Amino acid sequence: MKKKSKLYSVLHETCPRCHEGKVFKYPSAYQSLSFGKLNDHCSVCGQSFDPEPGFYQGAMYVSYAFTLGLSFAIGLVMTLLFDANVWQIGLVLSLVLIILLPPVFRISRMVWLNMFVDYHPVDTQPNTPNKME
Repeated sequence: MKKKSKLYSVLHETCPRCHEGKVFKYPSAYQSLSFGKLNDHCSVCGQSFDPEPGFYQGAMYVSYAFTLGLSFAIGLVMTLLFDANVWQIGLVLSLVLIILLPPVFRISRMVWLNMFVDYHPVDTQPNTPNKME
């Protein structure tokens, strides 16, 4: 996977601007109950990870889309392959979605941040490190 792609930044949870610094304080989504705690700025390029108050409210829509797609896929597989009823599907979905809450939360924030910040290699950084581009 190319380092210049937004997918690289999302999957590796690195700064969308330089693809070097880490966005989250804890490396693993399951390491702490504070799985969504962000660093204030990128340690390499200085990009702000919380550019304005309420910035990540839009990430709720991304999270909703991921959760809806995942729920549909699990429900379809359980219905077609296992002939499961509504209660079984509901139970499995509840368990899976609770277990996957931290990674979905983090991925949705990374997708949202990458929608608004463009990639610039470290050697060609503009002189305004804290502004969104």
